[in-house]
Amino acid sequence: MPAVTTASELRVSDLMSSPVFSLGPTQSLTLADSLMQMARIRHIPVVDGGKLVGLVTHRDLLAASLSALTPLSEDERSTLQLAVPVSRVMQTEVWTIQPKALAVTAARLMRDHRFGCLPVVEDDKLVGIITEHDLLAVVADALDLGPPPAAWTVERAMTPAPVALPPSATVADARAAMDAYNIRHVPVTDLS
Repeated sequence: MPAVTTASELRVSDLMSSPVFSLGPTQSLTLADSLMQMARIRHIPVVDGGKLVGLVTHRDLLAASLSALTPLSEDERSTLQLAVPVSRVMQTEVWTIQPKALAVTAARLMRDHRFGCLPVVEDDKLVGIITEHDLLAVVADALDLGPPPAAWTVERAMTPAPVALPPSATVADARAAMDAYNIRHVPVTDLS
């Protein structure tokens, strides 16, 4: 990270990952899944001729995946997924940010719109990606500088009254809640 005097001076280019893993629109869901597992990432920009045309996320793959509960063998599932291009499941309306933008602008966009990442584009070309992980690293470094102020409590950072499910809820209930509320985690609580 470059020498800056305050976090408010950080630019997207200071934090983004570059070069970025990307896929072409005709590449398979199987390849996308393998890349996510190998690189331990959750977002892959989809490019055509260097230009961003979409974004495929781990959630997109989960939504498109064939359930292990279907009466298909693993080989049959794999064969079907090899035939599906990422263009069938990718998001095509993708918010982007420029590398010279302030990192705080990216953080606010991601917080306000509940984005897990923003592809970084310059002159219509994908040049990087900034993710929640990149921003969390800055927060972690800031917290390592000394004891946090007394006002920095879990209560202040937590989601009040989160969407929760009882232990009797089904996996389908959990997925429906995640989709409906655009969330990745659902606490399971026993209120009895």
